[in-house]
Amino acid sequence: MTTAQSLAVGTKVQFSESKRWWRVRAVSADGNFVILTSPFNLRQTVLYTIIDDRRGVRGPDDRIFSNGYESDENINDRLRELVAGDITVSQRTSKTVELDIVTVKP
Repeated sequence: MTTAQSLAVGTKVQFSESKRWWRVRAVSADGNFVILTSPFNLRQTVLYTIIDDRRGVRGPDDRIFSNGYESDENINDRLRELVAGDITVSQRTSKTVELDIVTVKP
């Protein structure tokens, strides 16, 4: 089974519950947090998900209105906030799913 700590920036990932492909955009130094995005062309934006490897879950951040995950600068800011503990992966059960990576492409 693939773990979050083995993912590298630029890798494409597919989770068990969806056919959607996600691209790894940032990984924390300790490998615990991974931010992934997927194009949402209809709205000309991206969807995002965050892996919390310690908890074994992924989902959105815990903010009602996210600060953005479109640019590399936004993503690096969010990663710093995750590592500092300013934001976390949402703990609402309706928003988080277990981490189940099924396919990885370089």
